[in-house]
Amino acid sequence: LNFVFYGGLYAIPQVLTEVHTAHSPALALILGALLEVPGLLVAVPLGLYMDRRPLLCLCGLLMSCSILAFTFGGMYQHGDYFWVYMFQGGYAAFKCSAALSFVTVYQYAAEIYPTNCRVAGTSVAFGAGRLGAIIAPVAFESLMWQWGSWSAFFFVMAAITISISVLVIFLPFETRGRALRDSIDDDQPADPFMPCLQSSTYGAAG
Repeated sequence: LNFVFYGGLYAIPQVLTEVHTAHSPALALILGALLEVPGLLVAVPLGLYMDRRPLLCLCGLLMSCSILAFTFGGMYQHGDYFWVYMFQGGYAAFKCSAALSFVTVYQYAAEIYPTNCRVAGTSVAFGAGRLGAIIAPVAFESLMWQWGSWSAFFFVMAAITISISVLVIFLPFETRGRALRDSIDDDQPADPFMPCLQSSTYGAAG
């Protein structure tokens, strides 16, 4: 997630100088920063009423779709205004969904670890994420040099966000509305990804 978000922060200013926008690249960056606010605001009700893992899966899908819309819109926008609108819509959706994803991931990371190792666990998770942020600019420049286009990096970003949506399905524990564990010895059974889709026999057995 850090690779995608900070990679976007590094790459998008360079992309905006090469493609057509309705306003200057500087104004587009300011609007992009403001567009993160709706993502932060919508994270509050979604965090209260939606389970963490389905929400993480949704975040990954939203980010992948927005990145692909941004990429294809930027590549083909010389054809007609449909691609221009797709580019701008993808940019706005990416900024919103990235902010939503950060809130959700950090919340889940803080809840999944037991109390006796929560600080250490979340620190390792955040530190690993920062490695992705460090690698992202190098990856952009390498792909730009190798392929001669900024689009290759964004296709990699889209692949990463799609993989996030898939891997989230295999996370064993749901933390929303649950008492947080005090120790790693407090074992609990794996939770269904979407309880509403489970058969009635599962509920009876529980």
